[in-house]
Amino acid sequence: MKLILLKTFSTVFEAESIKNLLEAEGIKSVMHTSLPGSTGEFGNIGGGELYVKEEDIDHAKEIVETIE
Repeated sequence: MKLILLKTFSTVFEAESIKNLLEAEGIKSVMHTSLPGSTGEFGNIGGGELYVKEEDIDHAKEIVETIE
């Protein structure tokens, strides 16, 4: 299974929101955050990247484009 970078997000919160939206559409994704353990009293800081399976990339891009 080959994973393709879907998008880089400026916050973990934004990446998690899109991850949940993709999951609701049946697309599994993997999130990589730039700051491990970046949650706490200041909330989610740092960015995140979402990766999806190669066969899902086109549909995932369409979903992301509809909310931007």
